[in-house]
Amino acid sequence: MKAHAIQYLLELEKLGKIDRNDGFQGILNAIAGDVRSKHRKRLQRQQEMESMNSALRHLAERKKYFEEQINSYHDYVEGAMNTMQRGKGYAQLSVDTCDKFSHSFRKKRFVLPFTKQYFHLRDLQKSGKTPQFGSFKYAAKHLYDKGILLSIDQYSPRQFDKVDLTISSNKAGVFTLDLDSSMLGVPTRITTAEIRMEDLLQAQYKNCSSLSLFNGMVKVNLNLFLYQINKKYVPTPTPTLPCLISMADIMR
Repeated sequence: MKAHAIQYLLELEKLGKIDRNDGFQGILNAIAGDVRSKHRKRLQRQQEMESMNSALRHLAERKKYFEEQINSYHDYVEGAMNTMQRGKGYAQLSVDTCDKFSHSFRKKRFVLPFTKQYFHLRDLQKSGKTPQFGSFKYAAKHLYDKGILLSIDQYSPRQFDKVDLTISSNKAGVFTLDLDSSMLGVPTRITTAEIRMEDLLQAQYKNCSSLSLFNGMVKVNLNLFLYQINKKYVPTPTPTLPCLISMADIMR
């Protein structure tokens, strides 16, 4: 025990904390000072602990409050999107027979026969994977010409007629984006991503002019892209269609 004490005293002496010339009186003074201030330091630590606990309780209350606010916001957005998209009535157009086609035209969204969208919906129906709120397939060139699509990495605008963008929704307010290419003659999935309506609205609130999709691979005009989604997924009043529509009338 004494040997350890001497070893520590010599270490403190090397550090210049104490001096042997006064018989290491400095260490005795330090010990005496600690003894005298023991009670004061204990009270100080208790006060600091109480202050810290109070701060933690306050932060926990604030956290709970903000979590409730966030949950209320998400519930409101989800409810609003459910109401809007269910009101849109995105049952997909039947393409099996002429009779079903005419009936669907009268009651559901009309799709021009033998178009990209027509064959897209037919393939979804055959596979039994039709999204609940609809799916829309666009040629990248079409979106580029409308100013919605700005750029696609590694593709020039002259190649956009070989690239398709599909927007689908199977959950209110959530959209699945698929980018496909037919550059090699066979449709190939390039990438896929998911985006939420609240993310689009947040970006618009921040006055962003453009939006990057697919980890920056695709850039779109935010306002026009959001307008296109609203046009397809947010209900708008539609005029009453004639009761009788023939295939000949539709094909004109």
